[in-house]
Amino acid sequence: MISKTGEITITKLLQYLIPIGLYIIYMVFVNEDLHANQSTDSTFWWRFSKRLILFSLLMSIVFSGVILFMYDEINEKVAEYGGHAKEGENQLLQNEKDQTVKNRESMGLGGSNNRNKNPEPILCAHIDNYIEGTDIPNPLYLTSYHFTKFDTSTETFERDSLNSFNDEFLPNPSDIPLFFTYKDSSKIFNELKLKRKKTVEVEVYKKRLSYDAFVAPSTSFFIQPITVEKDFQNEFTSAYRSKSYVSDLNSAYFIYNTDDPDIIAFQQQRFDVLRKAKGYQDLDSRFLKYYTFFS
Repeated sequence: MISKTGEITITKLLQYLIPIGLYIIYMVFVNEDLHANQSTDSTFWWRFSKRLILFSLLMSIVFSGVILFMYDEINEKVAEYGGHAKEGENQLLQNEKDQTVKNRESMGLGGSNNRNKNPEPILCAHIDNYIEGTDIPNPLYLTSYHFTKFDTSTETFERDSLNSFNDEFLPNPSDIPLFFTYKDSSKIFNELKLKRKKTVEVEVYKKRLSYDAFVAPSTSFFIQPITVEKDFQNEFTSAYRSKSYVSDLNSAYFIYNTDDPDIIAFQQQRFDVLRKAKGYQDLDSRFLKYYTFFS
């Protein structure tokens, strides 16, 4: 049902569930009662109709109560497993109860990556990374999750926490005391990238990003919550410093769109490295099988 519906909403789910509920009433009550009673006179039908109405009313109350008390949980799951973003919203983001946002852990094939025309900033980041020998910023993508798995039953891209090559570093910044540090260097060894690597420091200031959300250039391995300067406390809710082990080969795409000679020279260095790339013979067979498996 999910894979064929496209846009998944609570209303659409209820449209599918109501007929199922009516069929349950028939199987549990009507069918059984008709078989148990041979008489079909007017007295039987009057008594039967009253009992059917009362049973249906009871089922409706239970069904409505479940939806009422679990509405937030149901809505969250519906949004997580492929609900389309509303017009002007980004399906990669989900709204939290405290009006903040965080990245979803899955995305449907029909999902939208729309952006509002005048969006309110989610965060502000300072990335201490420059093209070597210049003062030209070398931009990097901020990463939260990697969608390494495609679920054919729901037609969604998802995180695969069981992937043995997983290099995601996902601390909860709100659980770490101010200025304390947490690191996990094992993530560096899982990423299998060795060329033109260096450690880059990033400071992230949250505006609408959820307190427990963490974003940083991949592959991150260190976090330290920091204070927001007094002059900016009305603008940002919290902040942290992180460190990532990154490659120059993974710079953000918009660094290429320029005629600057320093950037052109940087591009050429990247091209030279890529031209020397060999085949996949030396890759771990498990790694290769994981990313080429098709079911």
